[in-house]
Amino acid sequence: MPDGTKAILEIKTTNYNAKDHWWKDGRETVPAYYEPQGRHYMAVMDIDHVFFCCLYGNTEDETIIRKIHRDMAYEECPVRFG
Repeated sequence: MPDGTKAILEIKTTNYNAKDHWWKDGRETVPAYYEPQGRHYMAVMDIDHVFFCCLYGNTEDETIIRKIHRDMAYEECPVRFG
């Protein structure tokens, strides 16, 4: 990244009806079933961010992009990473 941090891009696809999983209470989010995957990548690869790009239709206008930041407190929880 331009600021010196490291990131990866995770590409997803979904159908039009499931695109609502990318919002929670009217706010942009990463679905609960994808977030742990991204956080695992950050922990294992020692990176700072994960970008999720999800195509839910057939055009570039039907794309959702989200970013999550590394959370060391999340990684320290033994229930999540054993």
